[in-house]
Amino acid sequence: SELIALLDGEGRATYASPAFARVLGYAPDRLLGWGVLRLLHADDAAVTRAALAELLREPGGQRELRVRARQAGGGWRTCATPCRPRSPARRRKT
Repeated sequence: SELIALLDGEGRATYASPAFARVLGYAPDRLLGWGVLRLLHADDAAVTRAALAELLREPGGQRELRVRARQAGGGWRTCATPCRPRSPARRRKT
């Protein structure tokens, strides 16, 4: 299952796929407006934050990250996640 999240410029979820419920135990609607980097292990959150900042400066770039995500019931799950910025034409107006 793919965990798909769309983030705003502050790292808050504007969309979370239904897979979050199956994989991590979080209802997708509960993640909206929430800083999803808080789900990541502290060591992985720092690396992810840096990678996202770099991607915002590098249009068309993409990174594959392996992160540990906190499950709703406790514990960690390792996830591989591709990260890329959305093209300006595909961004939703809020």
